[in-house]
Amino acid sequence: SSTLRYLALILSPIHIDVIMIIQKTFLSWCDHHGIQSPGLQIRGWDTPNRYMASLTNVELTPQDNIVQVPLEACVTAESTRALAEKLAFERGLGAKSDYAPHLDVLPTLESPALTCLPRFWKPDDPRLEFIDHADCGQLQRRLEEDEDLSEGLDPWAMAMVDSRSNFLPDERYSITPVLDMFNHSPTQKTKGEVTDEKVLQLQCSNLPSQPDEEVFISYGDYSNLDTLCQYGFITPDNPWNMEEMEVRLGGSPKEETIFISNDCGIPTTLLSRLFMEYRNYFIEGGRNEIVAVLDNQLVRECMKASRAAEEARAKDGDDDLVGLYLEERAKTLGRAHYILQQQFPEAFEL
Repeated sequence: SSTLRYLALILSPIHIDVIMIIQKTFLSWCDHHGIQSPGLQIRGWDTPNRYMASLTNVELTPQDNIVQVPLEACVTAESTRALAEKLAFERGLGAKSDYAPHLDVLPTLESPALTCLPRFWKPDDPRLEFIDHADCGQLQRRLEEDEDLSEGLDPWAMAMVDSRSNFLPDERYSITPVLDMFNHSPTQKTKGEVTDEKVLQLQCSNLPSQPDEEVFISYGDYSNLDTLCQYGFITPDNPWNMEEMEVRLGGSPKEETIFISNDCGIPTTLLSRLFMEYRNYFIEGGRNEIVAVLDNQLVRECMKASRAAEEARAKDGDDDLVGLYLEERAKTLGRAHYILQQQFPEAFEL
């Protein structure tokens, strides 16, 4: 067809007859709604319902649109909760839904694309307890927060919203066909806009130079905990990673939650607050003692995560999600230790 002449689905051999019917129906539906992806092809992976976008031999520039989707083809709502409710309703309509061809290419609860998400791990899954001992309880707290936010909602619909929705310039949330088939890179720069004709357009600054190379978009400035919980993957050396640790300073009766950024370590604003608030808990009231306490905890948490990552890798191999999550935590904490040494060299001369 004219509108989708550059969009081709290359099928995997798994369940090829069923997949072919579903994907051909989806392509026809995209064509009918004027959805375009110029210069790209969407390839199916060996795992059903998972895809990657790559270049054809058509040259694209950062000024070109890689995706154009009329908003009438999108399921939209004012909030994530409303979007989940609407998505569940449309799915319940089955073939009668106007969005059925798109909903049919989304993963099911039994798909590996969803079973890898921690929210669908069983309560007695040993990975949960293993991670809890090594990440200062970050994952467990996030799962409890997500459970509260999704109370009463269809689990499949909420998982789709968390892993596939995007935020439109008009401040609505959307499940956008084809856009949800792109994979994420934290270093990619992605720009989206909605035209006067109500068409969502997307551009990317870092496009590959060779045909068949994958084209990534950025889902947002997400930490490893974010991508693990929402998408089921970890990106090595993620510049947006954030970690947490708990520390008790001086004789204070409370523990402080310390946020650690991959690029700057412990933020200077947080350090300034700690220096001011806890100066009376130390004999000399100096910041060097506070830095020393923070650094000791950083080192302990880093070693704990590193040892746990090695143990997880030994159990499950090099592709282990848990091992990578903890390994990247250790790297972020280790980088924060180095940054503290550069910021406050006098504190390490004590």
